[in-house]
Amino acid sequence: MNIFKTIERVAKQSAANRREPFLSGFLADAMNYSPMLSGAVWKLATPNWPIPENIKVGSEVSLGKLGRIDIVMEDELNKRIVGIEVKTMDQSGKFGQLERYRDGLENPERELAIVYLTPFNRKRAGDAADSLRTVKIFDEFSSKFQQAQHVSWLDLADITWDENELWKQLQAYVQETISSQDKLSPKIRRDRQFAQFFGEDSAACFWEALAEQGILPTERKGAVIDLDEIEDIPSFARLLVRALEDLIEENDRIRHDARKEDSCEKKLRKSFLDSSYREVHAALFRLSEKYGAVWIRGGKNDYGVRVAHKDHTSGVSLVGSRGLGRLQTGQDR
Repeated sequence: MNIFKTIERVAKQSAANRREPFLSGFLADAMNYSPMLSGAVWKLATPNWPIPENIKVGSEVSLGKLGRIDIVMEDELNKRIVGIEVKTMDQSGKFGQLERYRDGLENPERELAIVYLTPFNRKRAGDAADSLRTVKIFDEFSSKFQQAQHVSWLDLADITWDENELWKQLQAYVQETISSQDKLSPKIRRDRQFAQFFGEDSAACFWEALAEQGILPTERKGAVIDLDEIEDIPSFARLLVRALEDLIEENDRIRHDARKEDSCEKKLRKSFLDSSYREVHAALFRLSEKYGAVWIRGGKNDYGVRVAHKDHTSGVSLVGSRGLGRLQTGQDR
């Protein structure tokens, strides 16, 4: 049994589908518990700064309107602070995020370092480095901020914490899951349509979430989801809806002020809600109740979930049914 695999499983079943806060919280607590560990992480984060005697560590630190950074390490005596942004998937990296956190932590009375903790850095990725989103993000950031360090989870897992079973489990989890070598295999071609409609960052995160269920897009037709092949329908319903919510929320290409009305007959809706895949369809129908810009458009035998878009007056398709047991997402509008 590995507690971190348990956390991953539970995180996938939740509506938020987030494992990063669990890992950030664990790492912060572990560093507060062990001065040896906090010193080793400090050395990875800031090779040119001496390890302080006392390091204060916090997680999910609020920076006001600029968001929350995952971990902050502070050397109060020498007035130095290290901000650590944690990513467990390459495609969850976002351009501009490190700059916001730098701005939120900067203070003329103390020195600041920013660390990007991701599955791979340039050294660990080798020949695949240039294909990684997080490497590109760090390279762009470090060109403008010198006190920046890109740390791989593999670097973290190399730290030895003798006789600590949880740390051994984390090391195994990093090697087998977060930074496994198959993550460096050639990237799937991303669907150009979703990227065109919602932006590269949002589309990449959407497909990364679905990839955990083995759902991959073709170049232009998105992905067809056969619900018969899904083992846990309720969990998949939560995963799919959360991925769509992430695509919708705070996306400046969507007309968030729009108020759209469903155009789906009750008889058609009922046929899907009476099927063995009712949890998925019900979750998709509820999107139109949560977001005014989303509506359900019914046809003769199928329905589509659409969202109001600034560049397309008829909206853009998020996902549509292809019979009771199949869905298509990421297709041309």
